[in-house]
Amino acid sequence: MNISHDPDAEARKALRLIGPDPANWVPDRSGIDHNVAIVGGGQTGCALTFTLRRAGIGKVTVLEAAPNEQRAGVWLNAARMNMLRTPKTLPGPELGIPALSFQGWYEARHGQEAYDAIERIKRTDWADYLSWYRSFLGIMPRPVASRDAGGNDRPPARSGPRACCSAA
Repeated sequence: MNISHDPDAEARKALRLIGPDPANWVPDRSGIDHNVAIVGGGQTGCALTFTLRRAGIGKVTVLEAAPNEQRAGVWLNAARMNMLRTPKTLPGPELGIPALSFQGWYEARHGQEAYDAIERIKRTDWADYLSWYRSFLGIMPRPVASRDAGGNDRPPARSGPRACCSAA
């Protein structure tokens, strides 16, 4: 197994080869700190953020209800299955850049033989990959506290299979 001492080297090379993100072509407007607001910092929100950045749309704000990364998304909080149901070969948020794919990430950390040996992706591996994707691409969701009718901050709603019920 030949694993690079720098597991992100291929991903950095891929980004270098596609060139820098285009300049933001959306004109600034007074009093507005973003061009696009994306609700949800999960895999779709992060993929959309990267897509917009590569299209020359900067100042994207990603709003996330979870107070921190460990509480965000379903993969560590609500998903009940241990393995993803989708085949490992389906594309994810990598936008056609193999080094940003789950396979590229997994092989850089565990080797090609390890990737070849798995049939389906463990949900915790997928969560780790999405965390890496978000961090590697510099996507920083902004936690947003919900507010009650009086305008007071309240903690985000519980998520998970028993979110609607009190624990027995």
